[in-house]
Amino acid sequence: MFVNKYGLSSLLFIIPFIKSLYCSKLIIWKISNCGLVVSSYLCNSTKYNKHYLLFDYAVITMLNMSYINNIWINSILAIPLIYEYHLTNNIENMKNVYFGLAFVKTSINTYIYVDRFHFIGLLLSAIFGGIIYKIRYQMYIQNILKYKTFITLLWHICGIIVLYVSCITV
Repeated sequence: MFVNKYGLSSLLFIIPFIKSLYCSKLIIWKISNCGLVVSSYLCNSTKYNKHYLLFDYAVITMLNMSYINNIWINSILAIPLIYEYHLTNNIENMKNVYFGLAFVKTSINTYIYVDRFHFIGLLLSAIFGGIIYKIRYQMYIQNILKYKTFITLLWHICGIIVLYVSCITV
């Protein structure tokens, strides 16, 4: 059932989880980071089982909602989230919307409150992560398994950098 060579890089999400334990006061942020380790491992080690993929998207959405940390924005965006799930049994589009909003907030907070080094690292990770995600998605569609482990590792490293910097500013 478990194909560990794709899921092992998901365990690197332990790094931002540990960072969140001592940097954040938000309990939901800590729980979401812990859930990301589990959901990402399950999703990547089981050849994209639909239930694990939905669980992974839900945890990513919860993580982004906790970073946004605004009841009004989260309430307004919950309506299309529920509608998308009801319509398609998936939440991928709203997960991306939440990620975009949380990333903008992270970028602004990093630029204002932290330093340029972290800000540039955040932007480069997001740019490379987007490119790698596109490559990974195309490989998944075309069922190309060569370099998949390496591409997944690169994707997770980009995500870890974004989460690590987010832990500083949450």
